[in-house]
Amino acid sequence: MCLLVLAWKTHPDMPLLLSGNRDERHARATAAMDWWAERDWVGGRDLVAGGTWLAVARDGRYAVVTNYPKLGAPAGARSRGHLVPEFLASDSRPLAYLERVAAQGHRYAGFSLLAGDADEVAYYGNHGGPPRALRPGYYALGNDGLDVPSPRLRRARTQVAALLAAGGYDAAALFALWSTRPRSSTDAAPFIEGAVYGTRCTTVLRRAHDTLSVEEVSYGADGRAGAPRAYSWSVAG
Repeated sequence: MCLLVLAWKTHPDMPLLLSGNRDERHARATAAMDWWAERDWVGGRDLVAGGTWLAVARDGRYAVVTNYPKLGAPAGARSRGHLVPEFLASDSRPLAYLERVAAQGHRYAGFSLLAGDADEVAYYGNHGGPPRALRPGYYALGNDGLDVPSPRLRRARTQVAALLAAGGYDAAALFALWSTRPRSSTDAAPFIEGAVYGTRCTTVLRRAHDTLSVEEVSYGADGRAGAPRAYSWSVAG
């Protein structure tokens, strides 16, 4: 299952920190994070159905989608991976965009979607509840939705919050946290190991003052990390 933690306006010098792991079958064709040639945004790409799970535009708009396996796909379902680039390509505020998506939520397999800009972050899942803007705070998103009472989500949210409280942003410590392997079958560690299905990448999106940065490390089926990718640029406001 994918797992992300959002820290939204919890620190005066870093209003946004979105970090987490994408878990997927290793055989699913994927392009690593990079600038899209035809668009002014950066993110990975799903080469099977198109779209992406997480991307951020140069103007600071961003979105991330996770699946919700308990809700099956309707006949002729649209790819939920297109929800992220469709938000970035629009000029809508996050909540307004999600309200439009909610009107068509029945056309997709189960999903949870976070969309944000410099002033607002909103959440919607087509498995229950209307879209809503999020208040400042820490949030954890997995395949069961936002802030569900799951040991894995609770642990990740608590650990990210503790890391930031202990000394602010530490990239090495944050990536180490997300790469923690389970020590037993009941350990709620964030990293999933498996030859067929497992953690494919760790991504960190951060806004500090007027600078946006996004970093990503990809993993092979053997659990080994590839070369990190990092992008940083200035944003207004």
